[in-house]
Amino acid sequence: VEALKLMLAKGAQVEWSPTEVKKEKKEGEAAAGGRGNPNVGKTPVMVALTGGRGASFAAGPGFDRLGPPPFREESNREPLEAVKALLAAGANPNAKAPDGATLMHQAVQARQVAIIRELAAKGAKFDAVNKDNLTPLQVAEKPEPPPPPGNNTDSRTYRPKRDSREDVIAAVREMMGLGPSDPTPQPPAAPPASNDKKDEKKTED
Repeated sequence: VEALKLMLAKGAQVEWSPTEVKKEKKEGEAAAGGRGNPNVGKTPVMVALTGGRGASFAAGPGFDRLGPPPFREESNREPLEAVKALLAAGANPNAKAPDGATLMHQAVQARQVAIIRELAAKGAKFDAVNKDNLTPLQVAEKPEPPPPPGNNTDSRTYRPKRDSREDVIAAVREMMGLGPSDPTPQPPAAPPASNDKKDEKKTED
C-alpha cells in the first residue's frame, strides 16, 4: 500500500488497465499457448480487491498454497487500505470489468464487508447488473457451489481473510434499506441479444 500511495503521488493513472497484446505469428512459428493476460480490462481497484496474496502459485485445479504466502519484507498489504487509497485518488467506484461485474459485485464475491461499505460510501450502485443480469445482492444470495476436489479440507491451506456469506448479505441489505425478510429487488429483464452481426452477414450475402 505504501508503494501504491507513492505511485499515486507521482501521477499514476487510477483507471489504467492492460490491453491484450496481439503477436503476429512468424512463418514456421507455432501458435502461442496460454490464455493471454488475465488482467486485461481490470482496473487497479479490481486487482486490489483480492491483493496481498504473494507470488502466484499453481499446483493444479483445487490445490492451494499451504501456509501463508512468504514475503521478503514487512509491509501493509491489506486490500481495504489499497482500495481506500485508490478511491481517494479518484478511482471510479462503479467501474465494470470486461465480464460486466462492477466493483460492488466483486467485493460481494470476495466477501469483504468493509470494502463493500467503502465502495457504497463513495457512490457505488447496488442496482447495477452483471452479464447475467444479477445485482450485487442477488450474487450474494446465490447458493455457493461445492469446493473443487484437492487440498481444500487441509487445515494448512491458506485462506485470505473474508467475511461470512450471511454477514455479506446482511450488510448489503442494511445498506439498501431492506430487512432480512424483505423480498430481493429484481432488476428489469435484460434486453435481447443484438442481432447486428447476423444482419450484417445477411446484407453481405
